[in-house]
Amino acid sequence: MEEERVPLVRHEHSGAAKLPRSPALIVQDDRSNSEWVEPSVQAQLPPSSGASGPSLKLLSLEQNLSSSKLLPGNRLRGDRLWSSIDRTAHRWTGRVFAACMSNTLGLRELFAFFGSHPDWSPRRFSRDVIHLQRSRNDRDEFRHEIWWDGVEDCETGYGDAFCFSYGVVVTWGISEGAEWSLLKLLEPFENGTLETEMEHEIFAYSYEAQDPVCHGMEKVVRIERDIILIANDLAREDLVRVRLAFSHSMAQSMKLCSFEAAIEGLLQRIRDQPVELANTGRLRVSDRELMKLSGELYMYKAYINLQTDVLEEVPDWFWDNPSLEPIHDLASKYLDIRDRVCILNERLSVMTEMYSLFRDVRHINYGHRLDWIIIWLILIEVFLGLLGLFLLVRSRGSAA
Repeated sequence: MEEERVPLVRHEHSGAAKLPRSPALIVQDDRSNSEWVEPSVQAQLPPSSGASGPSLKLLSLEQNLSSSKLLPGNRLRGDRLWSSIDRTAHRWTGRVFAACMSNTLGLRELFAFFGSHPDWSPRRFSRDVIHLQRSRNDRDEFRHEIWWDGVEDCETGYGDAFCFSYGVVVTWGISEGAEWSLLKLLEPFENGTLETEMEHEIFAYSYEAQDPVCHGMEKVVRIERDIILIANDLAREDLVRVRLAFSHSMAQSMKLCSFEAAIEGLLQRIRDQPVELANTGRLRVSDRELMKLSGELYMYKAYINLQTDVLEEVPDWFWDNPSLEPIHDLASKYLDIRDRVCILNERLSVMTEMYSLFRDVRHINYGHRLDWIIIWLILIEVFLGLLGLFLLVRSRGSAA
């Protein structure tokens, strides 16, 4: 019996609190300037290292990690941070973090800045994407060690970050501390602020041996039970390109989330007006407010439709990498990008019709007001004429 597929994304955007720009928790043991080590690895440390017993128990540590506010709904946080002793019972899973930070990012200045950065190595994949890579530090001697400000992916030994020109960043295999440190570094290159709080989503990925039953691109990457599974025998360059193919879809999804949140906020501001119009026949909104709302709607429509990299089904990068397009199609289908774009355009169309109705109602009210003004002017003119005629007749009668 075929297993039921679980959606890859948990949408938690509407009404989300603003995320901090720093890691939520840093765990250290009694040794100075060193992180906490799993007990099974602690026992293997050489005596010369001066290691003492850990200051936190494994159970309490896992409880603290699983209760992190930065990881809503994340499962088995402790199992993800270090490889389990029983590899057959638990699969190591890495962290994929996607965030929409701003309207756009200044990639030229960003590339120049990271060219001299000690931790990140920049690379330009296209005019719209800059790739940053960070390798594990040479001091990382133990695979079970927790590095809150470094690379978690002990399978490959490096982490990736992809910065997109439309204000989205996608990271693979780095720790929470490194993620928030990177976002802090990217703040000077943000152009334009979002109408809502920073949108973000968390995914999970892992590696597996190629399944001989699978065919085509399914041998390289597939999605199962909310986890992105990638073949474990890919070359470094091929793995980076596979991650970038997935990241394009994630970035499109995040940008769509920011559009959806902005349109939702605009819709909430006028949601009561149609009901009020139906119940009372009156529109309780000033002309100035109506013009402001119409201008905001037009601005959103123009901006969204100019973001071709988001609304197009296939970004330009895949023209030079057609073999990776099936990965993008897989992720886009799983993230419902095409359906969400259609729904977004439909909501924009509905709001446009709603504003047209409001303007028509306002014009009808103006027309009625002008009609009454004309009627009153005619009545005043008739009254003045009658008054003048009355005075004229009276003056002649008194003269006679």
